[in-house]
Amino acid sequence: MKNKTLHSPSYFVAAGKNPESLFSWKRVNCEIRNRKGETFFEMKNVEAPEGWSQLAIDIAASKYFRKVGVPGAKHENSVRQMVDRVVKAIVGSAVKQGGYFSSRKEADIFGKELKYILLSQRGAFNSPVWFNAGLWEAYKANSPSEHFAWEQSGVVQCRIVGSL
Repeated sequence: MKNKTLHSPSYFVAAGKNPESLFSWKRVNCEIRNRKGETFFEMKNVEAPEGWSQLAIDIAASKYFRKVGVPGAKHENSVRQMVDRVVKAIVGSAVKQGGYFSSRKEADIFGKELKYILLSQRGAFNSPVWFNAGLWEAYKANSPSEHFAWEQSGVVQCRIVGSL
């Protein structure tokens, strides 16, 4: 029996297009206050797609942006960086493990489609993925987080909520 590979036709992102170019981008300041009105998180000049709400950007910046060990910067400051880190890790792992895609072209198409899905908020990963995926590949950083588990099989599982 022949092993089947993932096939990802271009659906959202036309051939030759970059998913990031399909979005308008904005820069906003993030601030989260406690019940007493005291600021406990603040980050200025955060880049995000225009369609993202302030709350979504605040959560991404406060929870999921890498805060230390980012070369040339103090921390991630863009949804674009965060999504790129995660997508590159997933696609890179699938290519390295082998057998998931029939060609590098298929892997690239999958990566672009996944990036579009995440940037458009048609789907999202759970917190452990955002916290940890791609830290080593992007920044040579290990996470001390205990909020994840690694399955040696290399199988990536995700759940997309909603309909396309």
